Amino acid sequence: MPKLYLKEVIFGGQTFCCCLPVRLGVICMSFLGILFGGVLSIVLWFEVAHTPNMESSDKAAFVIAGLVQTVLLVASMLGFIGAIVRKQVFVQMYAYIIYVHFVINVAVAGYLLYVVTHFSSTAIEKACQGTVQDAGAQEQCSDFLRTGRGIFIAIAAIVLITELYGALIVARYVRQIKGEKRTARHSRLQVMQENEFRMRNRHSKGLSSASGTSPADFSRDFDPYDDVDNHHGPSSSRGNLGGGATRDSHQYERVPDVEDGYGGGSWTHERISEEEKARMKQLDEEAASRYEGPLRNPFEDEDAGKDANISTHTLSSPGNIDGLPKYALTDPGAQTGHPTNSS
Repeated sequence: MPKLYLKEVIFGGQTFCCCLPVRLGVICMSFLGILFGGVLSIVLWFEVAHTPNMESSDKAAFVIAGLVQTVLLVASMLGFIGAIVRKQVFVQMYAYIIYVHFVINVAVAGYLLYVVTHFSSTAIEKACQGTVQDAGAQEQCSDFLRTGRGIFIAIAAIVLITELYGALIVARYVRQIKGEKRTARHSRLQVMQENEFRMRNRHSKGLSSASGTSPADFSRDFDPYDDVDNHHGPSSSRGNLGGGATRDSHQYERVPDVEDGYGGGSWTHERISEEEKARMKQLDEEAASRYEGPLRNPFEDEDAGKDANISTHTLSSPGNIDGLPKYALTDPGAQTGHPTNSS
């Protein structure tokens, strides 16, 4: 619990210097990083390019320092842009590079502090005590070297503390951006869920109004006999499906005496039957009134015509019948019955 409270106090704040917002601090730090990183990188690379007689160790140190300052310059640009437009990725990249740069500065400051301390002690022994003979002058020389060492330590400490505080400001701003992104994402999800819930309610209301069912009916299991039971009432009983001998016995409801018509009013089955009989009787009367005499069967007329034709052909006289063709007897043999052979 104390660790969480300490973490919240250190990294959970949204201000620095008691009242200033951390976003302003990131903008100021990134601007200073662009300024100092640009100047130092230009100076270091210029020194490496225009000093050909530099020793290899010194040249390597200048090259490493130039690379570090160039990376700091690029990171400061990303942090400046990210703080202005509230870009989380740019600010995070700037924060990581600031952390690495702080660790490098701590290592460099420790090395320089060792060099300065060793140089000051050696200089005091050789330059002040070995060269200067006057005791007062030796003391002034030693005080000057000690003061220079103290100034270097103070400057290094101020730079490191300032950079550490700047890294803390950047860390607070990164956490603030993450919280804002999380809150915005949560609000969007909540709005989407509310809209989805409203659409579901609207859809379920539309289905219930169209089919006459409630939304709770969709959660019930399907029963194929539900409609049969509802139609025939609770008095219907189903037989034992696995028992065999019994079968369903349903008691159908009686047809209601009066029903409501679509166009208003009411009707009954008896009334409809009477109206239909009266209409059929009227149609028969209208059909009968179209004929003056009694109705005759057309098939009987056709049979009578056939009988008349048969009787006519049967009773006709032989004179009316055409005889066989008559031929002239020119052959003399035809009369005696013996034909003559022609020569």
